[in-house]
This record gives sequence, structure tokens and C-alpha cells, in this order.
Amino acid sequence: MDPRNGTGLHGCSLIASAAPAAPAATEAGAAVAGRGPCVTARVLSEPGKAYAIYVRRVDCAPHPDSGSTSLVLDLPAGHWRAEWLNTTTGMADTVVEFDHAGGQRKLDSPRFTEDIALKIVR
Repeated sequence: MDPRNGTGLHGCSLIASAAPAAPAATEAGAAVAGRGPCVTARVLSEPGKAYAIYVRRVDCAPHPDSGSTSLVLDLPAGHWRAEWLNTTTGMADTVVEFDHAGGQRKLDSPRFTEDIALKIVR
């Protein structure tokens, strides 16, 4: 459920309702950087296996009505699948599979208006 109005988010409800209050950059094993202005990110993780990141635009001026953002994550080595999820439909807008040597990996979101979720699994 969307914590702001109790609706939507379909397949992403766990991300929104259980997101920690601390900045995502403090989540061990899943440091998130590069969010940009007017964007917050919250992380749930099973370190080394799966990560769920809820990204939301926050009120600040000036900012565009929609756009994209980039997240830089510290991931362990392995084969990963990243899905950018539309929080209204619960469907994947973009899916990327990649082999990673470990360390930082930049992931660019598709355009979104209010919020978007990122699911990363091995």
C-alpha cells in the first residue's frame, strides 16, 4: 500500500510499507548514491542476494514533473537481474540482466513522475 494514500503499489507494497526511516546510503551492503536532487531512496535487502529500492520524488523547487534518476549501488560479484517497477501497475518498465565483477554499479531508471521501485536479484 502506498504510505501516502493507502492505494496502489501492487507488487511493490512491501517496499513502501517496510522502508527504513534512515537514508538508503546507510544500508549495509547496498550503499545507494547518485539519487540527485528532489529524490529519496529506501532500501530493503538480503545482502548479497536481493535488494528492493523504493525511489520517490519529494517536494522541492524547482524540479520537473517527471524525469529519470540514477542509482549507484555497491553490489557483490555475480549475475544480477534488475527490474524497474511501475508502482501504479506493478509491472516492470525496464529489465536489465548483467554480470558484475563486484563494487559499484550504476543503474539508470526509466522516466517516472512520483515514484518507482527497483528490484535486484541474483
